[in-house]
Amino acid sequence: MSRSTGLPPWQAMGAVYEDGAWWMRALSLWQPYASLCAWGLKPFETRRSATNVRGPFVLCATQKIAPPAMYDDVLRRLEACGYDPGPFMRDRVARGVALAICNLRDSRPMVDEDEPKAWVKRLTDEGEPRYVWELRDKPTRLREVKVTGGQRWFRVKCEGLEAATATP
Repeated sequence: MSRSTGLPPWQAMGAVYEDGAWWMRALSLWQPYASLCAWGLKPFETRRSATNVRGPFVLCATQKIAPPAMYDDVLRRLEACGYDPGPFMRDRVARGVALAICNLRDSRPMVDEDEPKAWVKRLTDEGEPRYVWELRDKPTRLREVKVTGGQRWFRVKCEGLEAATATP
């Protein structure tokens, strides 16, 4: 562990040293899904395609939040599971920031049994199948730091990333 960041050395997390700085792969998700993944409550991210990416990455929250019907569905699911939806409310979630370091283990077609861990249905509203991007291990929460990216893969500088101590 690094004393200054509370994280393992960057190279141990798949970071690459380029142009005088350490860089890590990053992925941004809509809120509240980003926070659910960062807190370890959503171990399956879903997309309309598979990915070949595996290993550690920085999980970020986009500036944009999920569409209202999807967001409301998540809040209902949180309550049904006995979780306090308060920290996940629209006006309380962080946007445009790095939230955690996660580890992507697998990518495969989603099946009905995955829905509780994915927090979404197997098929999109248009009837298209989703793919599960399975996260492993408990995410390492980060102190929130601003990032610029989209709802896709991109890179972030490791400088400024530090482990957080807060719990949900």
